[in-house]
Amino acid sequence: MLSVLKNSVVSEANLHQAELRQRELDFYVGNFWIWGGTTVILAGFALAQLTREIPKGTPLLLELAYLASTAVCLSLDLCIVTWTVLVCTWGPGSALRGPNGMKSFHETLALLKEEQLSIYNAFVVSIVAYFSSSCCLLWELEPLLRGRLEEAEAEVLEESRMGRRALQRQQRQYQAREREVELVAEESVELQRLGQQHLEEAEQRIAVTKEQLQKAREDKMAERQRFERQLEKLKSELSEQRQLTEAIEKEKSHVELGGSRQSQEHTSKIRNLRSMSKQLSFQLEASEQRIESLESTSESHVNNLASSEAAAQQHRELLEERAQAAESWGQEPGQAPAERGGAAPAAAPGARGTPQEEPRASGGGSGLQLEADACRGTAGGRDPGHGRSSGGARTLRAPRRGGAAGGPRDTRLHRGVQGGGGIGAGERGDPRQ
Repeated sequence: MLSVLKNSVVSEANLHQAELRQRELDFYVGNFWIWGGTTVILAGFALAQLTREIPKGTPLLLELAYLASTAVCLSLDLCIVTWTVLVCTWGPGSALRGPNGMKSFHETLALLKEEQLSIYNAFVVSIVAYFSSSCCLLWELEPLLRGRLEEAEAEVLEESRMGRRALQRQQRQYQAREREVELVAEESVELQRLGQQHLEEAEQRIAVTKEQLQKAREDKMAERQRFERQLEKLKSELSEQRQLTEAIEKEKSHVELGGSRQSQEHTSKIRNLRSMSKQLSFQLEASEQRIESLESTSESHVNNLASSEAAAQQHRELLEERAQAAESWGQEPGQAPAERGGAAPAAAPGARGTPQEEPRASGGGSGLQLEADACRGTAGGRDPGHGRSSGGARTLRAPRRGGAAGGPRDTRLHRGVQGGGGIGAGERGDPRQ
């Protein structure tokens, strides 16, 4: 029984020892696999560096150091990969199927422990060789990298220079646009000022025309009243002459045999009275014609004033529209610069009216002068169409004019009667009676 217990205890101790040794074997095998995988990656990097072309002009010592370190790194990596593969393949098999049992197991673990140290040292040396190769590569590529860096700096400087030029160009464009906007604003202000000046000139011209028309109306009314007084005087003289003629006729009927001298005197008196009556009738007709001509002249002045007022109103509206268009154009810059400058030359001639309207608007003085001359001719008792008067002076007949209010004679007289200063059809009478 004791031997059995002894054997069981020894067997359990051997089993525990075998489990510990198995864990130790797994530890070593895991380390070897890790080193092998890492060295494979490192060998790939070393092979890439070894196939890289060395730049021309590299120093010989630097080139040799680079190639040596790269070759050492690659060779050590290959050795480590080979060793780890062999160890990981042979170790578990030898420990499991060794000829001496647990003794073979212990020998295998001792060998793995020794190989672990050598493989670790080779791994460290390969890493150091790879780092030295990388440093040599950086040293070799330093001129190339510096050239690329200089090229990149040159490109950056060129781009910055071009950007600065573009920025300056845009700034000049913005300044030019600002100047254009300022010029457009100044032009709009100038156009508005010119429009206001033309409007003021038109208003002044209208005021002057109104004053001239008012003066012409007053002069016409004064002349009309004077002609009416003269007409009344002529009518009274004509009635006196008629009465005198009737008295002479009566006297002639009473005196049948008054003698040759007395009959000649009466005959000469009758002739003189007849010539005076004819002259008075002619003067009456001339006065009526003068009144008609004055009425037609006043109506033409009224029509001219109305047309000038309408033209001034149209020019005022046109100038206001142009001023508003200039203000709105100066506040909005997409518009095109070619359309903005075409409004200035059209404002000046439009505000002065047409050439036909200026003489009508400012020609009141000439019309008044003609009326005054006509009045002086009538007052002088001249009439070139009907011979001389008894005093030896000619009477001037006023010409018939159509004018703006031209029409039949009865229509003018009827209009004059409605105005309060004319002569009706019943007031004229027949000068030949």
